[in-house]
Amino acid sequence: MTRSWDFWDTLVTRCVLAPTDVFAIVERTTGVAGFAAARVTAEAKSRDGVPETTLERIYDFLPYDEATRLTLLATELRVEEELASPIAANVAQWSPDDVVVSDMYLDRVTMLRIAATCGIDLPSSRLYLSSELGATKHSGALFDHLAKHVTVRSHVGDNRHSDVAVPARKGISAMHFNESKATPTERAWRLAGTPETRLIAGLLRAVRLAEPAAGYDKGEWVLYAQLVAPLLLRFVDWTLRQCEQRGIEQLFFMARDGQVLHRIACTLLAARRSKIQAHYAYASRQALHLPGHVSMAQSATWIADNTAMLTLRVIAERIGVDTCSLAAIAARHLTAGVDENLSAVQRGKLQALMCDSDFAELVQASSSSALGSAVSYFRQIGLLDPAYPRVGIVDVGWVGRMQRSLEGVSAKAGLAPERIHGFYLGLATENVHASGERLIGMLADPYRAEAASGDPWVNSYRGMFEFFLRANHPTTLRYEAEPGHLAAPVLGAALSDDEKREIERKQEAIMAFVERYCRIEALIGPGLADALQPADAQVRRLLERPTREEAAVFAAHRHTEQQVEQDFTQMVRPLGIADAFARSTSRRFGLWPEGSYVLSKASWLFRLRRLVVGLLRRLFP
Repeated sequence: MTRSWDFWDTLVTRCVLAPTDVFAIVERTTGVAGFAAARVTAEAKSRDGVPETTLERIYDFLPYDEATRLTLLATELRVEEELASPIAANVAQWSPDDVVVSDMYLDRVTMLRIAATCGIDLPSSRLYLSSELGATKHSGALFDHLAKHVTVRSHVGDNRHSDVAVPARKGISAMHFNESKATPTERAWRLAGTPETRLIAGLLRAVRLAEPAAGYDKGEWVLYAQLVAPLLLRFVDWTLRQCEQRGIEQLFFMARDGQVLHRIACTLLAARRSKIQAHYAYASRQALHLPGHVSMAQSATWIADNTAMLTLRVIAERIGVDTCSLAAIAARHLTAGVDENLSAVQRGKLQALMCDSDFAELVQASSSSALGSAVSYFRQIGLLDPAYPRVGIVDVGWVGRMQRSLEGVSAKAGLAPERIHGFYLGLATENVHASGERLIGMLADPYRAEAASGDPWVNSYRGMFEFFLRANHPTTLRYEAEPGHLAAPVLGAALSDDEKREIERKQEAIMAFVERYCRIEALIGPGLADALQPADAQVRRLLERPTREEAAVFAAHRHTEQQVEQDFTQMVRPLGIADAFARSTSRRFGLWPEGSYVLSKASWLFRLRRLVVGLLRRLFP
């Protein structure tokens, strides 16, 4: 006895919501106006008087000349193959001893080719097509034909009538596969109101169904593939358009937040055959601020950055000096152990340390020592290549200090800092640049009125955006350039195998969306990216009003806001009622308080707290 499977929306789905969307894509690809409607009419006519139709018979009813019909037919077959995507959970259960039973007008060769593309080892003898046999599952005749060749013990399919009721009447155990039904997220995109957002809805459904059968925590794949990925792709597309407008052909994605963005860009650029070249630059606040140091007035903001954990050892690591040297100077201004988290009073005394001439000399000497290797590295990867009058850098955000430090390195290397243009997911109002001429933010930008309204929500979730963009390698500490060797980044402590796999898993989900997106864009053009704008609201909803399942995705994770990667804090943590009356800190509420709220046993109380806090902030800004 064997098992039979439906094919479409059970083993394989399309990156669209319905077969008629295929016809709309064919119309846009070929430019034959009215084809989609004509194709639907032709199929209806072709079914008159026959138990089942074929693609060739359908095309006989189309009102076009022979050459046009042949072009349309070849395009439809190509589009079907391009849009095919495996339903991974079911494909993982497939056995070559199983059979496929499909009510389908496509021919055997096309079906087998699609199956192979989707990773299904389908022998030709195990495929039973209504278009070949003139018998359908819907009528039951196809199951009768199948029974003459194999004994079927069970059938799996998505159609309640053809795949459940009919085989049950034939004595076959039937399982209804209902996962192909659109989810609320997919329906929201479909209802956004344009043909392009409808295509995105189908794309999201396909990527959801492509979730591997094992290896992902509950909700993880969907969150990254359906919510995070569309926003990141929109950001990269926006960046590429900005580069085209500014005549920038060399684009550098800054580590580590830029790793998955770089992967997205490379995929998009290859699909578009763009002349823009994308590079990945190993960098960090720690690695750039020191060689880019120009004055204590500027550098004091990152040296004494008021992070939750701030010790003299942390400050020493930020400026690349030994702790004893720093402690000897700091003792003139405050009393503290080198590993003591400085109190508010002690932090207030750091301003005097910043103004100490010996401290300034210490920073300057360390900066000079770090400069040569940094210049060698950035010149080597092309960012400081004078052949490029303009270069772009890409990062998550927020205040422009990394760009300012890189401009400092550029100026010290004898190049104009104005050649560097920065593109960011969001910029904060406390940006260190005097104008937004050479840096721009997509979701929030204090220099652009149309983006300034996004500042409050985007900048409230910096830690979450940085967590979405984690890389599978350690942070960059500095650069080393030995005589006769290329300059290389020096990385921090290695990530564990589990950490790397967890990050790679999330990037796989993101890239699953990107890869399928590129298939559709290749068919209808880059204008599809304009339909990605609803992704902003989707991510905002996630961050401000997560579901319990979404918050649970982050429950086991920790993150740090320290440039020297210390003081890791939980992303979310379950809260007790007493916490609702306590001061909000990252240690108590996690780096994503909204996620912690929904995991609490009294989420209503924390929602009330949030409303009260928001009201007080509006009344007393």
